[in-house]
Amino acid sequence: MMDFIKNNWLYLLIGLVAFALAIVIVFVLLNKGKNKKPKPAPVASQSVYLEALGGKENIKSHKSVGSRINIELVDMEKAQPEKLLEAGVDSYIKMSGKLVLVVKENAQAVSDVIFGE
Repeated sequence: MMDFIKNNWLYLLIGLVAFALAIVIVFVLLNKGKNKKPKPAPVASQSVYLEALGGKENIKSHKSVGSRINIELVDMEKAQPEKLLEAGVDSYIKMSGKLVLVVKENAQAVSDVIFGE
């Protein structure tokens, strides 16, 4: 056995390197599409967002925190969160008098459009 390894070490090394290279290639091909960044949410016009929130006069206060926009509303019944989803908001959370908009990629841009900042 030792004579076989001594006489064929170069071929064994080449085979081992080829095997490792094949494993790397398969791994890269399997993970090719998984590392793409998601597209940022589209940003609609200010009027679309304000209409969905029940108008500018329906907004008491707002605050952006990371991927969320916390909006305190005067009348929650005037809000139409489904329209916000159509305008690019990923999801929303309704609380008593408060609406939390979740915008994963560009929350600050959406907040700037809504509140004109």
